[in-house]
Amino acid sequence: MKSLILQTHPSYELRHAANLDLLNNFTPQNFTTPCNNYLLAIPNHQKVISMDLEGYLPTIFEHEANHWQMGKMFNTDYDDLHLFYDCFSVNVFDRIYDFSNKKTTSYYIILKPTTGFQTWITQTLTAKKTLPAGSALLTLESLESLAGVYYIPPTITNEPLLFPYLEEHAIKLLTNELKHFEKNKKYWPQSISNDTFHDFFKVEYHNTLVKLNSAA
Repeated sequence: MKSLILQTHPSYELRHAANLDLLNNFTPQNFTTPCNNYLLAIPNHQKVISMDLEGYLPTIFEHEANHWQMGKMFNTDYDDLHLFYDCFSVNVFDRIYDFSNKKTTSYYIILKPTTGFQTWITQTLTAKKTLPAGSALLTLESLESLAGVYYIPPTITNEPLLFPYLEEHAIKLLTNELKHFEKNKKYWPQSISNDTFHDFFKVEYHNTLVKLNSAA
């Protein structure tokens, strides 16, 4: 079995129906986003397929319904996957790294590629003549699905503490991401620096992770 993280975001329709004004208070400066994250275990094969997730969705749906008080809006059938996908968009991350110094932690960051990263990987694949036809795989949305998740030490208990942690570990995080996408350092950016890290990645900070048992 391998671990992955499933992230749910309330849809526009759900926000409107629930009048979730608090979700509109998040600014680009905030690391956190209005979402929930679930740690799942799936069979250890290369590609995540829908049947790996569907066994978990009723449990996730029930948790989400309670979290967003959806019972006020729906007589919720937690097996109604069509309703689930109407209410939530889902991201799945299966690259998980432990930068926590082997300490038990629920604190982690997700490094989501920016346009800076998108430009670099496009230029790299073009130089290697391996750019996918039509470059459909290089949209920001598709690159976000390849984001890396990093457990961080449990001492990083809030966003103000995250700033100095990132400044100390930015180059290590950057090189780990570059290695994943391109092992040949010849194609790496000329500047391996904190500035390049911040140019390439938007950092999401999370301190809650719902751990689910194996799906039935």
